[in-house]
Amino acid sequence: MPAATETARISPPPAPSPELVFVNGRERRVVRLDPFTIGGQLDSDLVVIGARVSRNHAIIEKSEAEYVLLRVSINLGAFVNAEKIECRKLNCNDRVDLVPKAGLSNRPTE
Repeated sequence: MPAATETARISPPPAPSPELVFVNGRERRVVRLDPFTIGGQLDSDLVVIGARVSRNHAIIEKSEAEYVLLRVSINLGAFVNAEKIECRKLNCNDRVDLVPKAGLSNRPTE
């Protein structure tokens, strides 16, 4: 009977898990909440007070190995890289704004 041989397989290291980072000027914080709620309501994870931000403005959820921005506010909007969105997968270095920048359309992109 031939001797049994053992083989070892080396698996590649797992891909780094995506991180959601809140940046405000020089302040940078990794967000570890899922879902992450944004709005003027005091129990939101990120409370933003302003006439153009609704009480339940947006939600960011982690879906498997990615983050998805779900816009909750129908009238006010959310923007990823200056494009108005309804729902969108977030990519590395995406910028999320709750109000449009000067000169931007307030209509969602298709």
